[in-house]
Amino acid sequence: MITQNTPTMTDSDTPIFSVCLCTFNDAETIEACLDSILPQLDHRYELVVTDGGSVDGTLEHVKERSAKSDVPIRIFTQEEPGLGVARQVCVDNARGDYLLEQVDADMVFADCFDELVKFYLETVETEGPFQLYTKGLRITPQELHEELGGWRPFPHGFQENELTRRFFGHGYLRLMDVRVAKHLHPEFGFETAVRRYLYNYREKLRCGISLRYAYEHLYTSNLPIWRKLLDTGTILLTYLWGLNKEHYETFDKRDPLAYEIDKELYEGCEEGTYEDIRLTPPQHVDQACFNATEDKVYSLTDA
Repeated sequence: MITQNTPTMTDSDTPIFSVCLCTFNDAETIEACLDSILPQLDHRYELVVTDGGSVDGTLEHVKERSAKSDVPIRIFTQEEPGLGVARQVCVDNARGDYLLEQVDADMVFADCFDELVKFYLETVETEGPFQLYTKGLRITPQELHEELGGWRPFPHGFQENELTRRFFGHGYLRLMDVRVAKHLHPEFGFETAVRRYLYNYREKLRCGISLRYAYEHLYTSNLPIWRKLLDTGTILLTYLWGLNKEHYETFDKRDPLAYEIDKELYEGCEEGTYEDIRLTPPQHVDQACFNATEDKVYSLTDA
């Protein structure tokens, strides 16, 4: 456990909050994304941007906005590929005590940061440090990343599920059912969908679940026969593919949370199974966020 003093929200050369934005060829959406974020930021914030090698003008647009912004915008490029790497570059370079994470340039954000961080700091003061997980955004104390090891360097999607499980397993996760963000383009292209499908299986197997359990889960699922046949080969292929990669013990060998962890945790909160991690949003936070009845915006890699 770590001990942490809650900072006061006063003028300081060092920001309290670092908004961690990852970009990669997001020229069509970066303006809308920044328009939804920057007006919400003041002297308490900085914006940390990690770009994955954009060639469509995304980075140039961010630099133009940086030159006009009163809020510090610090821009970095990643040397290794993968969204997990990009998220960790943000963490490594953030100066704030608290990180607003899982912020991507194809998303727009509700005008709720002020209400959200006020509630978060008040709760931290009474409960101690934790990661707040909402639909579209995480708020994480920098020291918890240092304690738990930060983001895994996974290429596509599954790093979010792995991080959720790790914080949950150490008792640092709190869920709040409010929708903070919307995807501007929620559908993936075919190539991206295939990559996510393959990496999702590979990273599950790298993170602790057994090959046997992966097959048991598949054969007892309600997937159609053709999909079970396809996944039978895919599971073995991705298992062999990951043998020479670094392995982690985030999940138990027969861990149901390796599948659809967001859904399992939110439903568990509703049913009382995970009541201890549930935070009920106060009215002022709920009203500032997007309509929570809309379809899930994030973590489309929970197959």
